[in-house]
Amino acid sequence: MRVTEFIITIIYLVVCVGIGVYYRRDAVRSRDDYYVAGRGIGPWVNGFALTAVLSSAAAMMGFLGLSYKFGPIILLVGSGIATVYFILAQMLFVGPLRASAKYSTSDFLEARYDSKGIRILTAIIILILFTGYIVPQLRGAGLVGEFILGIPYWQAMVLASLVFIVYVSIGGMWAVSITDFIQGAMMLAVMILVSAAVLMHFGGTGSLIAQVLAVQPGYTQPHPALSKLTYFGYFFAICFPLCAPHVVMRSLTVRSKKVARQSAIIAAVACFFIYYIANYVIPAGGHLLFPGLQNPDMLIIRLIDYFFHPVVIGLFMAGIFAAMMSTVDGMLIAVSAAVSHDIIDRLKPGISEPVLIRIAMVVVWVIGLIAMLLAVNPPAFIGVIVGWLVLGTASAFFFPVFLGIWWRRANKYGAYAGIIGGFVIYVILSVFFKFPMFGEAVISIPASGVLMVLVSLFTPHPSTAEVEFCESLHVPE
Repeated sequence: MRVTEFIITIIYLVVCVGIGVYYRRDAVRSRDDYYVAGRGIGPWVNGFALTAVLSSAAAMMGFLGLSYKFGPIILLVGSGIATVYFILAQMLFVGPLRASAKYSTSDFLEARYDSKGIRILTAIIILILFTGYIVPQLRGAGLVGEFILGIPYWQAMVLASLVFIVYVSIGGMWAVSITDFIQGAMMLAVMILVSAAVLMHFGGTGSLIAQVLAVQPGYTQPHPALSKLTYFGYFFAICFPLCAPHVVMRSLTVRSKKVARQSAIIAAVACFFIYYIANYVIPAGGHLLFPGLQNPDMLIIRLIDYFFHPVVIGLFMAGIFAAMMSTVDGMLIAVSAAVSHDIIDRLKPGISEPVLIRIAMVVVWVIGLIAMLLAVNPPAFIGVIVGWLVLGTASAFFFPVFLGIWWRRANKYGAYAGIIGGFVIYVILSVFFKFPMFGEAVISIPASGVLMVLVSLFTPHPSTAEVEFCESLHVPE
């Protein structure tokens, strides 16, 4: 057992639970407080919380492993474009979403298209896909916890699961926002400091690249095993965080449209360092220090172990643990809102707020425990659901959200066509055809937009309520 790392990680987990306990009184005051933190979050807290939600374990382990295996070009090209694209798109999304004063993606789509059916359909899709996506996150937490804490996988996974189930259920979005702020700052610090350690060890950027090219001549070139369609698909996959429910809810927690836009800029700068710089430097150092690494996803852990003192290692390992928790807690609160607010509250209106909040707490426990049990021995279909979550969610919801904000002519018939058509096309392409990685998104996401526009144009105009809601999103503060 790594005693120092164990102690530091346990302290961090206790702090997370303590944050949940501390914010419990705030969280249960109203549904505003439980779902969207009373819409009182500031730019720095939300900016780093948004960074944590967008980056998570994928950036700290999965993407670094991808760069190690295939070279950094796919992530450099995608991230370079995505950084600019992310800033512009978030500027187009977050202000109007905040102005809607809703609680979730489902809530927003119902108000925009004046359709309870769209709300329930959206909530059901979120419930199925996001519950499935939590499972591999818990598995990752168990594997990292096994390495850090020196305890069996299932014990580490159960420990991590119970920690964020507790603080999310009792502290709601207040606890999620504060813990994600801490987690985002930790993740950014880890990526910057590990990158700095690699550069110092190899004598700077120029020397590092010269040395890695000597052993990996094609390191800075596109990998021959990757299709050009993968690069285009990666760009389209960036649509996912712009419409993903757990990301949309972050835009709904802030004090104003101005704060929402400030948060987006802070997150974009932080993500630039995490995705762009670190994904170029860290895999290069990995090739020189650990050539032929069998499990590239463990690269950053190997580098941390190589460069730093046990106390620093403990802090960094807690940061990696935090990366996984930041995704799960956001998804738990999103699924909780989907069930309690978007389904139960609509099917049985008139439930009092205290009862609805208690239902939301129970949903967190139920979904969390189901995911935890599945993570003990994840079934084969979980991998399929993960793919469906990222690209399927983007295929279904990107254009209904985007056009719902910016095109008054968009109506509920077009929204149904965009949601169902985009998702079904993605499923058909992924099940019955063999596409390169991310390739399905090149077809399914644009197809959703085309279907939505055509159906909206050939069906009745939106109602007065729909148009007025769309116009209200752009009223200056």
